[in-house]
Amino acid sequence: MADFSRNLFFYQERSDNWRENAKHGQAVFAKVAAAISKFECVTVCASPDQWANARSQLPPHIRVIEMSMNDSWFRDTGPTVSNPPSSFNILSALILS
Repeated sequence: MADFSRNLFFYQERSDNWRENAKHGQAVFAKVAAAISKFECVTVCASPDQWANARSQLPPHIRVIEMSMNDSWFRDTGPTVSNPPSSFNILSALILS
């Protein structure tokens, strides 16, 4: 079993899922990410349109990378395991570099 590396979040923006263009959800996610980052590494993936907004709301030690998506939790929609550990994929290159 691979060691845990970090928490991954998508920075939400969908107006069909989040009221008021996700402004309240973004603020709450930023607080959750900041709280988790006190104990574990956090990477937030934000769309090109939301990258600057995400960067401005998150503490400097949280990594923000540009990535298109349409959900909030990697657990439901994103790859979270690379097996074997020596394999290479683009997500690992972006997040772990």
